[in-house]
Amino acid sequence: MAALFLLIALAAAATCAGGCGGGGDENASSAAERNRQLLEEIGLNGVSSGSYDAAFFVDNETKAVAVQWGAEGPFTRSGGRLQTKTRWEDAALDGLRLGTLQVLGNKTILGSGGKSYGLPTGSSEATPGCQAALEEIDFVTLVKNLRVKPEPALEITKIEGALRLDALLGALHRLKAASACGPLLEQAGLSPRALSALEAEVKSTFKKSEAVFTFGKDHILTQLSLGIWVESSPPKPEEVDGILTVSLSDVNEVDELGGPTLNGKTQEASSAQRSRAEGWIGLVDAVVGALAGPPAS
Repeated sequence: MAALFLLIALAAAATCAGGCGGGGDENASSAAERNRQLLEEIGLNGVSSGSYDAAFFVDNETKAVAVQWGAEGPFTRSGGRLQTKTRWEDAALDGLRLGTLQVLGNKTILGSGGKSYGLPTGSSEATPGCQAALEEIDFVTLVKNLRVKPEPALEITKIEGALRLDALLGALHRLKAASACGPLLEQAGLSPRALSALEAEVKSTFKKSEAVFTFGKDHILTQLSLGIWVESSPPKPEEVDGILTVSLSDVNEVDELGGPTLNGKTQEASSAQRSRAEGWIGLVDAVVGALAGPPAS
């Protein structure tokens, strides 16, 4: 299920990274072309702080693979790197886990199970290459069947559509290269072999997808929802859906991160834990950098 989450998360990064500050032919006549141009104009450029709420779940009819993950909290960007005090939860058939993640300057602390773990600080050397690879993806090739739905009463507009599976898997294939996000993905526990298996499995079991982008008058993306539906394996095949939703609020209104700061004693993480954490933190830095562009001055 982590692999399905990664596929949807990379889809989110790829589709939005290409959409920040785009342009296009102003004389385009077709509705489809105008919709693509509008999508190119939305993004997270100029966002230096805010609050986020992210949720991901995998579900099916029998609940045999039910998984739900969520995280929320304020964030700021300092020197191009994300800083946050996040609360997270991870719910599955075997129970519920709650925790925190604090990323403040040179201090990164994970709180889980009543314990605190010190994690690597600073961006990985592989992060710039991963971010550059994300920024180079032509997001227009990843979406199709776009429909614009204005909601004047809420002062928002939604663009709905679907993902192009072959283009999305092609982008994932390029991202796992050693010169792109490959080193970070492997550190995060997702080997090239595992990712190749994911590509093959999703391609053979894919049923449908959806993508919804929500933005306001300033064209800042305030909500993104991506979903992929696949067919589970025999002996009892059924539809399995994975949906990721990320909402953004309080844009550029967060001056300081509220809540308590974790300054107590932390346990030293194992080398495997540190390597995995460095991979995930590097991926987050790359994705945030690709989505938001240079920090606002």
